[in-house]
Amino acid sequence: MLRRGSAGSNTAADHLAITDAAIAAVPPGFRRKLMLTCDGAGASHALIKHLDKLAGRRGYELTYSVGWALGEREKTALRLVPEQAWQAAIDGRGEVRERRADDPCTDAGCAHRACWIEEAHVTELTGLLRCGPAGDQLRAWPAAMRVFARREWPHAGAQLTLLEAENGWRYSLWATNRAAATKGWLGQNPDERSGLVPAPISQREPRTGAKGRRALPMLLAVLLISRLGGRNWMPRSGRK
Repeated sequence: MLRRGSAGSNTAADHLAITDAAIAAVPPGFRRKLMLTCDGAGASHALIKHLDKLAGRRGYELTYSVGWALGEREKTALRLVPEQAWQAAIDGRGEVRERRADDPCTDAGCAHRACWIEEAHVTELTGLLRCGPAGDQLRAWPAAMRVFARREWPHAGAQLTLLEAENGWRYSLWATNRAAATKGWLGQNPDERSGLVPAPISQREPRTGAKGRRALPMLLAVLLISRLGGRNWMPRSGRK
């Protein structure tokens, strides 16, 4: 989509136009089940409201994943997330994103948890943002929208916020309308009391060998959404 050189970088009207044009380019037979993703520049009220309206059409299914800004309200929520609510992130094969520890045993294919370090984790912030100490901070957004966060070890030279420099993790957030009752590979199982993700490490399946430990198909799989690009089907996995 070509725009004038003077066009703004975060013009909601342009976001809506290109979204509708992209959907129109999909063959009619495939438009009833779509997944749409965009980065943080598209996280405007107008775009998400538009996507929420499209998702509400009878006979249609539209799932979106939109990059979300790490603002002060999100930083406050992150500080309140209990450690056990962070769950291991998974890769495109459904395996835990991990690496060998600095002092592992001599068996490279071992299943010892102490020999592996989880490199990234995800959690849901919706409960804290809607029902936290500050009240509903997402009241202006669609009720079906949920906010998730991923933390991972920063690469060398990464530009970190004060929060990230403080605790050593780099955070990425996204918003989605993925239903909490979704089953299967992309299913979630949030805690109804807190809105967080309580499944403890003890509930994960045991390791089956090197790089063989798979996370349970809970809300963690939602992190795969943002790598599914322009595909118009619901694949079993993506890579984050």
